[in-house]
Amino acid sequence: MGEGAGLPARREPLPPEWPVEQALRAYFDENGFTFESYDASRTPANFLGFYFTVPNTPHHRWAIRLHDLHHVATGYGTDPVGEGELAAWECRRGLRPLGLYTGMIVSSAVAVGLLIAPLRTLQAWRRSGRSRAASLFHRGDLDFDRAREGDLGDLRRELGIAARGDAPGGEDDRLRGTHSLAPESPVERPAPWPVLWPLLLPLFYGLHLIEEVYGGVGFVAWVRQYLQPDFTMERFVAINRVAWPLVAILALLAVRLRWAFFPAAMSLLFGLNGLLHLGSTLWFGTYSPGAVTGVLLYFPLAFTAVVRSHPRLGWAGILRALGAAVVGHGIVIQLAFGP
Repeated sequence: MGEGAGLPARREPLPPEWPVEQALRAYFDENGFTFESYDASRTPANFLGFYFTVPNTPHHRWAIRLHDLHHVATGYGTDPVGEGELAAWECRRGLRPLGLYTGMIVSSAVAVGLLIAPLRTLQAWRRSGRSRAASLFHRGDLDFDRAREGDLGDLRRELGIAARGDAPGGEDDRLRGTHSLAPESPVERPAPWPVLWPLLLPLFYGLHLIEEVYGGVGFVAWVRQYLQPDFTMERFVAINRVAWPLVAILALLAVRLRWAFFPAAMSLLFGLNGLLHLGSTLWFGTYSPGAVTGVLLYFPLAFTAVVRSHPRLGWAGILRALGAAVVGHGIVIQLAFGP
């Protein structure tokens, strides 16, 4: 890709005079995407450099089309930093139309962006707030084919963003990032995941607590209804008021001292917690607050812990970490539900 193909350099935004259809096709060519992938039963996802697929539900199919139009209009890239920037831009304008499943996917991209490029992610949030225009997610009657008929400049005006897009352009010589599987993907600075990924522990734990407090009837009320009538909000707060700062401090030490065992054990403990939330939801037939972050955040984190820690711990060390996770979660359950 490049000027020889009639496209601007990747450090330049797509021209506002281009038809949206042309800009979208250029975006597809740059990233190796296809229109056919919109209707696939599953769609590729990337978490911490690991590629897998997630269900492409009808609502997700609708949202991903508009998400790509946001990419084209704003100019944010498809690398982890660019996805974090665009997710922050979208989050600032509201995610309610996305529903819980797709909304959590966007929220997790914001979380990753804040970890690996906090300044750029916050700047994208701020740029999004310059206008009160709604994102395309809030236009439920918007037809995807009709949205591709006008010029890119018109779409940007409709979204209340600059004629040259929201992402920083050529003045800072910053390339628009592409995901690592894109054609002719440039060699970027190696991602800091091998060193920094333990910092996801307090971040994901915090997001999990938010879901437990505000999701559904709230975790405390759910537990009182189905498991332990004597469980109180005071006990819930007391446990997590100590546990979250402790996890945050130990995660920082794990990064500083390059610990392998603690982040592996804690990630597996979180994975067990997510499994219990999911199992409780299926067993009782009602949403257990914490199940969504348990599945979308804790499960991939536990998988990442095994992959990242195995070279240093070996399978014997991974099994010891799993044993520590089981014991640790047992202690948490005893503290929460014991006398």
